[in-house]
Formats: sequence, structure tokens, C-alpha cells
Amino acid sequence: MVVTNNLNSVTSAVATVTVTNLAILSQPASVVASYASTATVSVSAVGAQPLFYQWWQNGGPIAGATNSTLTLWPLSAANTGSYFVVVFNNLASLASAVATITLSGPQVTLTQVNNGNVAASGYAYAGGSDIDDGSFICSGLMTVSNQQFLTYYGQHQTNPSYAYNGTIWIARRTVGSNDWEVFQTGFTPDNITDGHDVVAFGIDGSNYMHLSWGMHDQTLHYARSTAPISLSSDLGPAGMTGIETEVTYPQFMTLPDGDLLFLYRLGVSGGGNTWLNHWSLASQTWTNVNLIGGTPSPFIQGIWPSTNYNAYPNMPCLDANGNLYLAWTWRETPAYESNNKLLFGKSLNGGVNWHRFDGTPYDLPISQGSESGDLNSVAQVIVPIPQNYSLINQAGMCLDASNNPVIATWWAPGSPTNYQRQYMVVFPNTNGVWQTRQISFRTNDPPGTIELDAVVDALGRPVAVCDKQNRIIILYRDNFGSNGFTVAYTLPYAMDPQRTNWTTVNLTTDNLGNCEPVIDVAQWRRDNVMDIINHASDGEGYTDPDNTAPPIGVLEWNAAAYFDHHPALRFAFTNANQDAALSWNSQPGWGYQIQWSTNLVNWNTAATLNGVSGFSSQYVQTSGGAGPLRFWRLLAQQGGF
Repeated sequence: MVVTNNLNSVTSAVATVTVTNLAILSQPASVVASYASTATVSVSAVGAQPLFYQWWQNGGPIAGATNSTLTLWPLSAANTGSYFVVVFNNLASLASAVATITLSGPQVTLTQVNNGNVAASGYAYAGGSDIDDGSFICSGLMTVSNQQFLTYYGQHQTNPSYAYNGTIWIARRTVGSNDWEVFQTGFTPDNITDGHDVVAFGIDGSNYMHLSWGMHDQTLHYARSTAPISLSSDLGPAGMTGIETEVTYPQFMTLPDGDLLFLYRLGVSGGGNTWLNHWSLASQTWTNVNLIGGTPSPFIQGIWPSTNYNAYPNMPCLDANGNLYLAWTWRETPAYESNNKLLFGKSLNGGVNWHRFDGTPYDLPISQGSESGDLNSVAQVIVPIPQNYSLINQAGMCLDASNNPVIATWWAPGSPTNYQRQYMVVFPNTNGVWQTRQISFRTNDPPGTIELDAVVDALGRPVAVCDKQNRIIILYRDNFGSNGFTVAYTLPYAMDPQRTNWTTVNLTTDNLGNCEPVIDVAQWRRDNVMDIINHASDGEGYTDPDNTAPPIGVLEWNAAAYFDHHPALRFAFTNANQDAALSWNSQPGWGYQIQWSTNLVNWNTAATLNGVSGFSSQYVQTSGGAGPLRFWRLLAQQGGF
């Protein structure tokens, strides 16, 4: 610059002006999300390149969070709070506005399998087959003493040439720990793209693992550990009885004395027999349970000279005495549309003899009609659901506190005028009359069209459990919503013996694709803690990541703590200290009473709030801040007051 007057001129020093153009175009937005879900906060900025980013949480920088987008998964309480990002280049820096991440819904935790090399331990094959978490896997996740075991077809996160891709991996951890051991075997399925080729295992009374896998109407794959599984992971191929030549749906059950039962089908869909084998700890041998005329026999027969069909069992159940309960549906063709009826049988001696619900004995083998010429072999129909009612096979079953079966499944109860599929629960009342309860109200199926096999995976088959207060709790994954895990639950039996009061809550909201829930039944029975295999698979808008390898882990919902609901009451003055604002963490299906007292003896009810549907509630008492000193308390009760 030159400055001039009438007498002289002066030239200034040279100044350099640099335009950075550093500006934030879009600020991070606050997020309210579910536990164990995914949260994303992002910023859009412009300026002289290159641009750099550093995200901060609750006043501290987040290590490694140096991109314009911050993705957090799986969310836990540690992720809540305030977030902002500092955008900078070589010339300037600029801090974004503050966004918050808040969690809502039931408190669940998700622990990914990780043995220290997560890429080679914490991912599993998915595809559209849902092979690692089909609902008919009786035991893919199991707790024995203080150890939890998980079996799956492992897949490296990114490396398609990894030597152990598509082989069975066995993960083990101490209950409650985030540290896993993972043992990679050489066992492979016949067809990893076939969802029938699941992995199932049992652990006998000597803590030896029995493993069966990878079959769809094929010769048995079976291995046993060479030492107690708590000490060793070595498994060696073995055999059973020799008749297991066209096996599908292997399921192990551990009897109270430590022996095992092995339930399986020989044959094909629309034409198969249901068999039961028994493992003896004493003799260390497998035998066929059912003998007719001294010859090994199925206990449910579907292959006859005159006709063919097969039984599809729901989840088999053992009570504390080792009594075996089984419900099933019939199918006449390979298509699920031919599924029909719900049927029932019970054995008091490990599957040797079978009875109807009223105790009358069956003649074996159990059949659909009188194909054997023996009317006493005909299966007991408990719900007469016709074909073409979209009844699903191999759904859930549990026992209530009185050892009555509770069946969870789905069909279209409005057929043939409305084909929308609904989740249904079936159980006997105190008079032995079977009841049905519709617990969903789905509207996304076309009402005038039967949904065929191509879209059967839109609904995950449900799991049923009963807790120690004799609530029924149903777990499922349903595309009528976020396609995460959902639970529907009743009141305790003493409050609602007719099971008419149901509440539905989303446990998770991330899209799980075609995943179906598989739980740790042993953990549930012991602690009323629901551990679920969490592994998405291709479908329902979810696309598998690289190498067909989504992460695999265990989602845990502590139902015992959830139902032991005693929320803390938060208090604040509002309106110039004239009003009292009270808030608390609520739960759907509960009712609340807000009460006050001036002497802690006599209590007055300020308000009763029933039918609460959310996880946060508030009540404002007008003039509650004025007048005498008041004490406040909150009463909570499931079902309301």
C-alpha cells in the first residue's frame, strides 16, 4: 500500500492475505438410538485442502475418530453424551456444534466374538441362507457351568483366501467376559449356501462336546471331543448307529443324568421319518431309542406305501425330570404352504413310549392317519390349521412353571380371506383346552395373496420362554418394523392366567436381514438372562459386507433385571419454583403412581399413569413447589394400577 499527501508518500510493508474458505455446511445432528444399535454423526465442511477431522466426546478426543463421519457400534452406556468435531486444515480450525447421543429402550449389550484377532474370529458366513442362526438349531449357543460355547461357520472379515473360511469355529468364554477363545476346525458343510446345513452341538454329563453339522438329506456328519470341552477343543469324527443316511435337522438334548438325546429326520421334505437316538455315558455308545419288533424304528413315521408326508417338530423341550415334550406340524409337499395342523406328544421315559396331552398312550410309530392300520397311532391335533394358512414349521416351544407346553409360531389366522401372517401363541388352559393368542398385528403382507416360499424369511421364526414369575416371553425378528429383535411378553401368570395382556418391545433396531433368533436355553433357565446369537444375513434390505462376513456375537438381555423394575424418581422445580416436575425411566406395559406426603406416614396420590408406552415419563404437579414441605415417591406395577 502507498500512502500519499501533498508533502510526501510512504509505502507500507507487504502483507499476505490467505483465504481459507473453512466453513461447516452441515452440523452433526443429535441421535436417539437403541442399545446395541448403530449411531452415526457426521459433518460436512469446505475449505482449503486437505481437511482433517477430530471427534470429541464429553470433552475428550476420541482415539482414531478422524473422519467426517463417526460411526459407533454396538452402542452402550459408554457412548452416551455430547459430541463435536474439530475441522482443520493447515491454515485454520473450526469446531462444530455439539450433538448428543441418547439411548432408549431395554438395556441390552452386544459382545462380538473376539480372541484378539477380531478379523479372524468375530465374523461368520451369512449369505441368504441364514446358516448360522436358523431357529431350529436346538443348541448353537450353550452355557455349561461358568463357560459359554458358540458354534458357527467362521469367515474372515476381508480375506477370501483365508484357510478356515467356511469351516466350523467353536468360541468359548467365561460367562460375563468379553474375552473369547476361538478354535478353528476343518469341518465343512456339504453346502454352505443351504440354510439346512446348520451346526448343532450337545454337551454330555462328562462335559464332552458332541457336534453334528452340514447335512440336508445326507449322511450323518458327527464328531465328539477327545477330552472335556472345558479343557480342550479337539474333536474327532465318530459314528452313531449306522442308519443315519439321509439326515436333516440334528438336535441334541442333555438329559438330567448327563446322557444325550439326538433328534433328527431321515428322508426329505414331504416324505420323512422322525428318529431319536440315545447316548449312554455309562457305555459310551449311541443306540436307537425306538424298537418295533426288535427293529430300529422312527417314533413318527411319514413314509408309507400309500402316502408320504413328514413331521416338522417345534423346539423339543425337556423338563427337570427328563420328560420330553414335542409339538409338530405335518407337511405333504416340499412347499411350506402344505404345512398343516399343530400336533402334540409327550414321553416320560426318554422317548421310548409316547402319550397324548391327556396321558393316553400312542401306539408307535405315530402317524397322520391310520396308515399302519392302527387308529391308536394317529397324532393328537391340538390346533386344526388347514393347508394354505401360511403355517410355519419348526418354530418355538417352551414349558411354563407347571410344565405345560407353550408354542410360539406364525400363520395367517384370517385365511382364506386375509393371508396376512401373524405371530401366534398356543397353550392349554387349566381344563386342558388348547388356547390361541394372536400377539402381532402385521399389515405389510398382501391380505389377498398367500405368501409363498420365496418370502418365507420375511418373518423370523419365534423363540418361546417362560420366566420364574411364569410370564410368557416370545422373541422374534420381523420385517414389520425395523427388522431387529422384538420381544412380546405377558403379565405374570398370577395376574393374567388367560394370557390376554401382551406388551411388545423392540430389543434392537438394526436391520438383521434374514436372521432368526437362537438363544442359550441353559443360561435362560438358570438366570432368566436371554443370550441371543446376533448375526445378520442377506435379505430384507440388509446386504452382507465384504467376503459375506457380518460380525457375530452374543446379544444379552437381562430379563430378570428388566422385570424387577424399580425406577428412581428425579425431581426439579419449574415455573419459578411453583411447580414440581418429576421424571423417571419407564417401561412399556407398566403403570405408575406418583404420591406425596408431608410426614412420610400418610401418602396422597397425585396421579396414576397407566398404559405407558415409552421408556421415559414425566409428570408436572401444579403448585407442587408451593406450600408445605413435601416428600415424593413413585410406585410401579406391570399391568398398571
